[in-house]
Amino acid sequence: MLFAEFVLKPAAEYGFMFLIKNYTYIGSVSKMNALNQFIFQGTQA
Repeated sequence: MLFAEFVLKPAAEYGFMFLIKNYTYIGSVSKMNALNQFIFQGTQA
């Protein structure tokens, strides 16, 4: 029980936060890529 409380729970919470941060980072990067492509297409036209 102590092992689960002190090791598994913080590890799970850290992993969860890590996934959320990576997901939001990837989402913002893909949005920036889409914006750059849009601007690039506008300059090409």
